[in-house]
Amino acid sequence: MSERDVPGSNSDSDSDLDFEELADWLGQHRYALMTALSRTEGRATTRTLRRRTDVPRGSFSHHMEQLAEWNLVVEAGRVETHGQGSPSRVWELTPCGEDFVAYLRATGAVEVTGDDITALKEQLARLEDRQDTLEERLEKLRKTTKEVVGMIGEKIDDIEDQIDTIDPAETHE
Repeated sequence: MSERDVPGSNSDSDSDLDFEELADWLGQHRYALMTALSRTEGRATTRTLRRRTDVPRGSFSHHMEQLAEWNLVVEAGRVETHGQGSPSRVWELTPCGEDFVAYLRATGAVEVTGDDITALKEQLARLEDRQDTLEERLEKLRKTTKEVVGMIGEKIDDIEDQIDTIDPAETHE
C-alpha cells in the first residue's frame, strides 16, 4: 500500500477516512506538522511550521501536500513576508484534520516524550542564551547612545559659546 492508498485518501467523503490506519501512516514529520498546526489554532504559515518542527526544508512541501491529499490540511492563502522572498503559504486544518487531531489526543497519540522534553530544554537554553546576547547588545547600545547624546550636547554648548562671542557689529561688514 502506498501513501496515496491510505483509506479514504482519494475519497470525497471525510467519513471514509480511517483515523486509526491514518495515524499509523502519519510518520514523524507529518505528525509534527499536524501537532504544530493544532497548537497554532489550526492555521499557520509555512515559515511558522518550519520553525516549530524539524521537517527538512526539502521535504516540507511533499509532507504538506500529502496531508492536503488526505484532506487533513488545506492551503488557505498566502501572506507577504516583507522583503524575505516570495509570499509564505498559509496552511489550515480542515474540519477532518481537526477531527483527526482530536482523535490523536483522545487516543493518547499526542503525548510528550522524553525526547520532546529534552528538545524543549535545549530550545529553552538556546533562547535564554539568545536573550542574554540581546540584553548585552541592548546595554551596549544604551551606553553608546548616552555617550553620543552627551557628545552632541557638548558640541551644541561649544557652538552656542562661539555664537555668544561673535560681535554683531562685525557680521555686517
